Formats: sequence, structure tokens, C-alpha cells
Amino acid sequence: AAANDTVEVKVRGVTKVVELRQIDWIEAQGNYLALHVGSSTYLLRDTLANFQTRLDAARFVRIHRRTIVAVERIAGIELAANGDGVVRLKDGQALRASRQDRRQLAIRKPV
Repeated sequence: AAANDTVEVKVRGVTKVVELRQIDWIEAQGNYLALHVGSSTYLLRDTLANFQTRLDAARFVRIHRRTIVAVERIAGIELAANGDGVVRLKDGQALRASRQDRRQLAIRKPV
């Protein structure tokens, strides 16, 4: 993996290299990002907007102001009554998609 295809995270003081393609979804938590990789979650001190510039736009899509998801992990998109959406991942995880970002999803990925 090339250097720009990975991110270094600290796990109990030890630096671990995570390949971007392994990330299922990313969630903003204050000044940190939670990188969800399978059953593991790694915290990284960064902003979602800044981290998004490192991601391949063809592989990752922003579904909410706090959430970015890997397109290939999406199993389906459901419509919520309030116009927001629910993005269902292949592992069963359900993530909220804002109305505005859901429209972008519909353009990007056939449901």
C-alpha cells in the first residue's frame, strides 16, 4: 500500500497502520474521528473535512455531516419518514443519512 493509502493510528501507545480500503465507515466524535474497521474502532485526531480530502471520492461518500461510509460496504438505502435515509451496511450496521447527503447517494449508487 502506498503511503497515501494508509493512516497511522495510536492504539494504547503503539502506532498501527490502517489501510484506507479496510475502513467501513468514519464517524466524527468531537476533535476525533472513529475509524470503523470490521469489529475494531480506531480513534484519530483529525476533522472529517480534512480527512475526507485523503479519501478516494469514488470509494467513500459522505452521508451525514458526521459520517462518511465506504460505498462498497453499503447493502442498501432506506427512506425514513422525515426525509432522511438509513444506510444499511453489509455487516448489518445502520447509519443515518441526512436528506441532503442521501440525494448524493442516490446519484452515486443504484439502490
